[in-house]
Amino acid sequence: MIDELWRRFIEALAPLKQAGKLKAVHFQFAPWVLRNRAGQAHVRECGERMAGHLLAVEFRHQSWFERAEVVKSTLDFERELGVVHVVVDGPQGFRNSVPTVWEQTSDELAILRLPGRNDATWGQKWLSAASDRFNYDYSEEELAGFDAGDYRDGAEGEGGAGGVQQQYGGPGAKECAEFDGFVGGDWWGLTFGGFASGRCPLHLTPFFLGLSKGLV
Repeated sequence: MIDELWRRFIEALAPLKQAGKLKAVHFQFAPWVLRNRAGQAHVRECGERMAGHLLAVEFRHQSWFERAEVVKSTLDFERELGVVHVVVDGPQGFRNSVPTVWEQTSDELAILRLPGRNDATWGQKWLSAASDRFNYDYSEEELAGFDAGDYRDGAEGEGGAGGVQQQYGGPGAKECAEFDGFVGGDWWGLTFGGFASGRCPLHLTPFFLGLSKGLV
């Protein structure tokens, strides 16, 4: 059953890949995927299953970034696998909070996710829609404060690009445009979220990173 699910997922991506529009696939690992032997084995298996595709990896448990030597180990692990480290700016102090780590692990792509800094809705279960967690409008000062230019400039390989994602509709579209103006260069962004099912350990966003720079 698992093999068939993977086969169908990769098959669904094939038209984008064949058309040259697939830059990468974003794997957002659930908060219960920890930095331990089982967690690392799971991430490694995903990389093996997705051979031939560029993967972007986002961790959502603090164990991957709990102190300086662990951050270095996590980044080395991502470089070993050849995946893109996803930089996340979000609320702090929650079980599923992770720090904003401005590092690149791939020379092909740089990704910054902006889920917002809405402490009041982050992690809440009573929301009418999951997207309400991301209802946050970044100020010009906040966007201008991101040290993203040098980070993005590390993606200098052939086809190198920078991507920024904000997940909340209208404000997200505005912020992607404003962010591009502040940091300069070839950033591109979309405002879509992804999809997940039940207790699935992954949040997959093929249509976000499925559109490569210049085709958005």
